[in-house]
Amino acid sequence: MRSPNILWSLGLTICLYNCCLAAAFEYTTFNMEAIRQSKSQNMLKYMNRHVDPCSNFYEFACGNWPNVYPAKLSNLLETNSLQNIQADVDHVMLSVVSDSNINTDTPIDKKVKAFYHSCMNLRNSEQVHKTKLKALIAEFGQMPVLVGNEWDENKFDWLKTVADIANKYDINIILGRYIRPDLVDKKKYTVNLDLPQFGLDKISMYLDQANGMFINEYFMGIAQQLGQYLDVDEAMAQVVAREILGFEMSLAMGAANESMPFTDQLLTAAELKEDYSSDVDIEKYLTIVQGNMPKGRILDKAPEYHRNLIKVLKRTPKRAVANYIYYSLIRNFLISPPPMSYEALQASCVTLTRKHFGDVVDNMVYRRTHIKDAERAVINMVYDLRAVLEFTLRTREFSWIGQRVQKKINEKLKAMKVIIKSYENNNNFVWKYGLLIVDVNDLFGNLKSIHLIRGISARSRISDRMEVYYEEETPLSFLPKYLLEHNALVIPVGFLQPFFFWSLPYPPAINLAQMGFFIAHEIIHAIDKDGAQFGKEGEMRFWFDGAYAILKERMDCFKNQYKGYIFGGAELPELQSQAENIADASGLRLAYRTYVAWEENPYRGISNRTVETLPNMPYSGKQLFFISFAQLWCSDVNSAMTNLPVVTNGENAPGSFKVMGTLSHLDEFAQAFQCPNNNDDRKAKCSVY
Repeated sequence: MRSPNILWSLGLTICLYNCCLAAAFEYTTFNMEAIRQSKSQNMLKYMNRHVDPCSNFYEFACGNWPNVYPAKLSNLLETNSLQNIQADVDHVMLSVVSDSNINTDTPIDKKVKAFYHSCMNLRNSEQVHKTKLKALIAEFGQMPVLVGNEWDENKFDWLKTVADIANKYDINIILGRYIRPDLVDKKKYTVNLDLPQFGLDKISMYLDQANGMFINEYFMGIAQQLGQYLDVDEAMAQVVAREILGFEMSLAMGAANESMPFTDQLLTAAELKEDYSSDVDIEKYLTIVQGNMPKGRILDKAPEYHRNLIKVLKRTPKRAVANYIYYSLIRNFLISPPPMSYEALQASCVTLTRKHFGDVVDNMVYRRTHIKDAERAVINMVYDLRAVLEFTLRTREFSWIGQRVQKKINEKLKAMKVIIKSYENNNNFVWKYGLLIVDVNDLFGNLKSIHLIRGISARSRISDRMEVYYEEETPLSFLPKYLLEHNALVIPVGFLQPFFFWSLPYPPAINLAQMGFFIAHEIIHAIDKDGAQFGKEGEMRFWFDGAYAILKERMDCFKNQYKGYIFGGAELPELQSQAENIADASGLRLAYRTYVAWEENPYRGISNRTVETLPNMPYSGKQLFFISFAQLWCSDVNSAMTNLPVVTNGENAPGSFKVMGTLSHLDEFAQAFQCPNNNDDRKAKCSVY
């Protein structure tokens, strides 16, 4: 950085990297050195130091990973660094929810643990579970595959059926209705029409041929569940599973075209009815779901999906639609995919418990692990990254933004909330779960009670003015997440666990390259293409003005770069969005500049400079920063299972491209490793922030 002394004057706390976490753990000199030695050994065992870091940095940092964690020998689709950390986080969660002998358990804790054990007891009550699933279907009609020729399509009304299900159990099938904070008045709720619940995690997984492995697994899972839980014979189960998958893939075709629009799509029920005609009677649907027609305007966030839905329904037999609806209903009461071992059952039950009680589980982990003192340090890191970003955007390099937009960026960054998902003030747990009765021997009954309570809550919430519960809008991930409609950075307790992304004995370069990178990545989302359409309070407001055209032009640079990558002789599939690649490059640059501001500060003292690198690793702090970042993405793909050298998910580039693509935009990387200056390569560099 050209003027680090200016950054020191910003009052950076840099607490995380030196002192603040000392209170969290009482490290002796011996323990600190042992931890540093262990970290060094782990990093070195993944590296291939025979490779020139300037020619292939991913191979240099991760070249030995396939020998340490081979996917083929493990019979896995892929092994990767974040997968290993996820397993460690899941182990922490498992130890918390499975231990029934804790004197400090609250009444709500005991309910959560009873729910987990009811999941583990499913095998002992599977026959009863099957009977209850069939009774659940009968609440809303008949499933064609179960009654055969007795099914009368003239009595089947798909819209009323999905509306009745949404009304009673708050399960969104074919149509998605969600009660969310209003985009203007954040203290009240409004009805959102959005995508429904799908079986696969991401829409792109239905559409990309590279995801054939996932599609086939999903298909086989549907067929297996139809046979195992509904007693459908194997041949018929295969036929119906293919119909269900085909219908869902057709729906996904419309969902793939949705983007975050700035245009105001707040419409009345009458206007929505006119838009979609009687084929998809939104007015009728919402009247059934809510019990009465909601007052005011409705936010339609999926117009392309709804237009595609009309076409799909016209060409799909009613029998196939009905089978899809009833299967989509019961899959909320199953463990998916069906676990094949006790360990797999444990993992599935932990995931199911976190899905329904994520806030309580996070609070249980928070109370039982030593991370409370890490909260302030992480918040300080957010402040430091924000201060460096604000300073950087004032430099000549970003004059294209303009002063007015610059002011809006600063306002939004300063207003950004940092939410640690510890739920330390857990008074709301009694309100949310106090009436819930959990039977350790009845998983189906427990799930039914949960959905019944959610149905009541969703119907009543539209008229309430109450606190926003961030856990309802964040996935079950251990990584930070930026929420556009709240201007909030949410940090899970799993992210704060020591030795995953930070540790006091680690050099500051590692803490900033890993924890700092993930936080910086999410901060960038506040001011990217989608972030430009939401104001400082999370309200829908476009504030980027004329600079938006330049922003989009800079984003197109990334699109052109990534779609040209070749791997294993094949072109990398084009990603649905470049938002993640841009946040990677800009976030890494921001984390690195923050590290440099700390490293080049002469006032930090020299007493601890010997611990700024790792033993047996002949690399400077700046070099260690980039090695640490790269090792977040080490992976090995079992090409025998995929016939492909990479695994894609539609949003993120594969590990090697995530490293090479991101670093290709940073002059700072070339400087750290003294790479020769390649003028042709410099022309290809892309930059947003």
